[in-house]
Amino acid sequence: TALHLKALQEHGASPQHRRSYAPVARLGA
Repeated sequence: TALHLKALQEHGASPQHRRSYAPVARLGA
């Protein structure tokens, strides 16, 4: 969700997110 993406941008993503969640890669996390 947009809220989830906002939280990831603010707090950073876990390694699991970086591996498995494509939008995080586009955020540069």
